[in-house]
Amino acid sequence: MRTYLILTLFVIAFLTLGSSFSLTVLNSCAVLNITNETYVLNATLLPTNDTCFIVNATNVTLDCDGYSLNYGGTNASSIAILVNSTEFKLTNCSISGWGYGVYSKYSFSVNFSEFNKNDYGIYTYGGSATNITISNSTHGIYDNVGQFQVYN
Repeated sequence: MRTYLILTLFVIAFLTLGSSFSLTVLNSCAVLNITNETYVLNATLLPTNDTCFIVNATNVTLDCDGYSLNYGGTNASSIAILVNSTEFKLTNCSISGWGYGVYSKYSFSVNFSEFNKNDYGIYTYGGSATNITISNSTHGIYDNVGQFQVYN
């Protein structure tokens, strides 16, 4: 009986307070402008526009779910993911053929992702990476402040 009461109180509290977790499914390039949002890619993208994702909100996660962002244009200054805010997280992504895979003036984290045939895999002002692969890129990781850390 006590377990049932505790479980009931937990459910009531959850329904009353709500959840801070939010999820948006993406099948095209977009501006990511919802704070505390997780965006999940559900298709491989082959955009020709010069910037695919623009992150304008704090604490955003982009989970490519194993899908790829493959640039189909010709601009050497193209950017797969432009980060204009803090606490950005990138995971499970394959980024290929861009001028910049990720361009960020803010510290961010990237996990379980690969960057291939980009001029700059990652161009940043700090952050961290875990289990990433950068190959066939002119500049793998360019860190303007020398604080980007890689853990593989």
